[in-house]
Amino acid sequence: MPGTGSPATLMTDRLLFITQYFAPAWGYGGPPVVLYRLTRELVNLGFSITVITTDSLDVRRQKSGKEVIDGVQVFRFPTVSNCLAYKFKLFYVPFIRRKIKNMLAGSKFVFFSDLRAVLNWQVYPLVKSMGIPYGIFTFGQIPYDSGIKGQIKKVFDKLWVSDFVTSAKFRFCQTEHEREMYRQFSIAKENTQLLLLPVDSHPGKETGNKKNFRKRFGISETDFLLLYVGRLNKLKGIDSIIRSVRGLRNKHNITLLIVGRDDGCEGQLRQEAGIEAGKCIIFAGPLYEDAVYEAYRNADCFIVTPRFFEETSTAALEALSSGTPVITSEQSEIPYLEEYKAGIMVKDISRLDTAILTMMLQRDKYEKGTINLIRNKFDSAKIAERFVSFLT
Repeated sequence: MPGTGSPATLMTDRLLFITQYFAPAWGYGGPPVVLYRLTRELVNLGFSITVITTDSLDVRRQKSGKEVIDGVQVFRFPTVSNCLAYKFKLFYVPFIRRKIKNMLAGSKFVFFSDLRAVLNWQVYPLVKSMGIPYGIFTFGQIPYDSGIKGQIKKVFDKLWVSDFVTSAKFRFCQTEHEREMYRQFSIAKENTQLLLLPVDSHPGKETGNKKNFRKRFGISETDFLLLYVGRLNKLKGIDSIIRSVRGLRNKHNITLLIVGRDDGCEGQLRQEAGIEAGKCIIFAGPLYEDAVYEAYRNADCFIVTPRFFEETSTAALEALSSGTPVITSEQSEIPYLEEYKAGIMVKDISRLDTAILTMMLQRDKYEKGTINLIRNKFDSAKIAERFVSFLT
């Protein structure tokens, strides 16, 4: 009978996801990508999936209302300001509780994306009062920033976030570090659920398009191509990568291709690049879907070294799925990366140039484990099955 918790029964139940952004809102980075892949795979497993989200895509709005994406029912509600949403991640939907109460009533579980989202603050008290068990995907957002932003987060935590976290049934984390971070809310490790990020498998390295791809960006065919994909934000540590490339450029043929939207510091990064900007350090702007996968496949190495703990980089996993090895740091840990010899994790950023040089000299060795790592540990279908195992 429905509701007993057996796998066969769960297939008949509806799962509802609350998120500020959903496919195709790729301009917001990893969370909408992860949730799209997970919900799509849950539909393939036979679940009825509903997503409640906003109309924000990036600088544009999506038409509000209902649509179906790969079997996922998506309801978009207009935010009061798309500018506030895109520039400051402040998504506020007036009267959202009243609008979705009937949808919530038929849900077996509700899952919230992000941690301190205004949308979560609006909705979770209603979910809690209705007695619906819910889960949280924090997506690396537990740690506090420095300065005024960190202080604001602490205030939010005292006002409502602590209750939001402690009242949840599921608290998903993507790394052991994130698991430990839940202790900030007095949550023991055994009361969290480790769930790696889902990734789709893609064809391996492309050789035929390499010449055309590099020509488009003015990159020499003989250069070692280092790729960064993500927001151009100070916390991402892109300046450290630029300094390492400038230092290595004196003796080695190397180019850094920086892909992503400006999040307020592109001007500073261009100053850091100096006369190399546009030469061996190229700012390509944002690329999405097929265009960004072309960059992954044609790069020699992907690199991401944030200053701030943000856990696993979705872009790094996509690069691995394309056969490109990765250099990362503890702040952006990829579980099993070094075990599969698919990349290098740097513990000391001051030695980043050494890691890059090692990758330049031994790239073939690191390429071999990339796709196997994704297939064995991060495959979207397998992650969805693990997610379901927590619900039974």
